[in-house]
Amino acid sequence: MLRAKIIATIGLIACAFSAWGATSASAGWFVGGTQLTTSARLATAEVVDEIPTILVPAIEDLSFTCSGGTFDNASPEIIAGNSVKAQALTFLECKTIKPATGCALASETIGTVPITAVASLGPGEEVRVKYLPQTKSIIAEVEFLDTNSCAFDGLEGVKGSITEGIPKGQLEAATETLVGLGSVENNSLEVANSKIIIKGGRGLVKLASGSKWSFK
Repeated sequence: MLRAKIIATIGLIACAFSAWGATSASAGWFVGGTQLTTSARLATAEVVDEIPTILVPAIEDLSFTCSGGTFDNASPEIIAGNSVKAQALTFLECKTIKPATGCALASETIGTVPITAVASLGPGEEVRVKYLPQTKSIIAEVEFLDTNSCAFDGLEGVKGSITEGIPKGQLEAATETLVGLGSVENNSLEVANSKIIIKGGRGLVKLASGSKWSFK
């Protein structure tokens, strides 16, 4: 009897994992209610609905904001299955807010290298999107003034990945909201071996066609 119960339990667990795997594997992008089989271009201008703050607490409490009204994205697209690709994602009107002097940026734009992203189903109606560099480990480079007195002068590479959420991403809509996830974003993102925290941030994302879309 005990042996039969153990076998039955193992069978139920195997079925549960099998069902979860099938659900996970079948998740993909939908456009206009139809599952995407090729690719669809995203709008290149992503409207900033909430300005993010970028913090490097270990280095003089260094912090920046990028207050541009849009993020400029180069050749962004969703691809059949669960992929996203772009040649670059660019933050605009970036500046140092702390310290007040001695750690200024040399450029108001911070851009990524070519990136790829993987979407997955999150809790409830949420979708999670994890951004990774297409090659190597550097996801972006930030240029500081050579005359700075802080730890940064010249070009600094940012390593790691960024995970963001689309709270209603499983529901079809013309505009999807992409939000920062706080500590989830900080698992690997770093500069000069110091952790980077991205606080807040919310962008409004559309397809170039204006069609409704989702991931489910």
